[in-house]
Amino acid sequence: MKPGLTGRADLLRALLSSAPTLATEVAALLGYAATPALPLQASAQTSALVSALEPDAPAAIPYAPADVPFWRLEQYEALALPDSGLVQETSPPSTRTAADPVWRFRPASIPAFTPLAPQRAVLTRLRQDAAMRRPTSEIDLDATVERLSRHGVLDTVLRKQRRTWGARLYIIEDRARRLVPYWRDQDELVHVLQKMYPPSGVVVARLGDGETQPMIRVPAGHDWQGTPPLPGTLVLVLGDLGCLATRGEAVQRFWLHWGRALRQQGCAPVALVPARAQDIPPALARTWRVIGWDTAAPARQALAAPTALSPVQHILTLLAPVVRLEPDLLRAVRVLIPEGRGDPGLEARVWQDPAVLSPHSRAATLDPQHRQRALARFAQEPAFLRQAVLNLVRGWRSDLHAAVWFEEMVGLDRQSQQRLVDAAELDDARAYLQALADRLEDQGTLPVATAAWIERLAERLPLEACQDVQINVVVHR
Repeated sequence: MKPGLTGRADLLRALLSSAPTLATEVAALLGYAATPALPLQASAQTSALVSALEPDAPAAIPYAPADVPFWRLEQYEALALPDSGLVQETSPPSTRTAADPVWRFRPASIPAFTPLAPQRAVLTRLRQDAAMRRPTSEIDLDATVERLSRHGVLDTVLRKQRRTWGARLYIIEDRARRLVPYWRDQDELVHVLQKMYPPSGVVVARLGDGETQPMIRVPAGHDWQGTPPLPGTLVLVLGDLGCLATRGEAVQRFWLHWGRALRQQGCAPVALVPARAQDIPPALARTWRVIGWDTAAPARQALAAPTALSPVQHILTLLAPVVRLEPDLLRAVRVLIPEGRGDPGLEARVWQDPAVLSPHSRAATLDPQHRQRALARFAQEPAFLRQAVLNLVRGWRSDLHAAVWFEEMVGLDRQSQQRLVDAAELDDARAYLQALADRLEDQGTLPVATAAWIERLAERLPLEACQDVQINVVVHR
């Protein structure tokens, strides 16, 4: 029996749309009597209780705007002393004094950063050398036929394998002090790799100088150490595995044991090393998959200059004019010479040399006595090489105080000053020193910051530069 086309809802709809008497008739047929609904009336006791519980309506408060003070900048005044020679110019031009340096032809911007290798080249090497072979869902018919033809037992289904990076990446940034020249390369590569993995698939750990347990940096919010990577994770170390350390035997043993432990956990240990292949000990090369972190295609041609100095001493000689050594400037000078183009590890060796008195991560300071001897050797370098170095140094001073470049110019030998430095900029340096001498003669004192700079200037300048009358007055008074 098929169900009808109408249901109970249709009957209710018809009941509601009919005359009021229909409800009375239906109730009578069912044995009920329709009773009219009585309105609810609250008793006096209930009304009193409700009135007691209801709060009184608050009185209307007239609107009055709050008196909120605010500030509008009308004028400003620099807090630093306007006559301080080593404070960046922040005051209006009208507050300049005779002791303020004027660099009329300051470069517009610093030179571009030179990476160890282009990001595309680095990613290509990682895909080729760091990928692991993983089985796919596709059956490997060739391998199956070969096993059966050799009367082998086909106990499992043979599947094709493909080289992939996997779903998890564990990055270890080696922040050893000797690797300061490569810190910027590490930061930029980590930024690129983080975009290639989902947030849950990448971990970035940082290993400080002399530490043995990395600190988790990404994902954020973790303050614990020593979290081991999961099996099947690609572990990528951005460092030298201790190969560039001056006394690196203990550091190399540390990385050797760690690499073996990672292999036992089922991980793939890979190291991106800024060094040559011959610098990697065989034991480390067997444990870690070492990938060279350098460039095979130089951006510009190296400047050939025969020298009897070692590559490290040659680079330090070329850097003799600088009073502060930035890691990026070291990179730019290193790639100028042929022996530096194929050995990125020279930067770490220069950073560890005793000539580097203070290897700060922002800018290092050279030993004054070494600088005196290196300046004499710098004067014997070919003119084209000295010119290239001075152009780089001048560019890297574009965002610094003018006194830095002025000191580096007046410390050069006479030949370099006359042939390789702009005469107008050298006049600016002499005018600044003359202004300091005039102030010293008039007032007898200099600002504290300027006096401290003059004291350091006296330690760093060579004797030949101090023979200049203006320099001699400022330095020795």
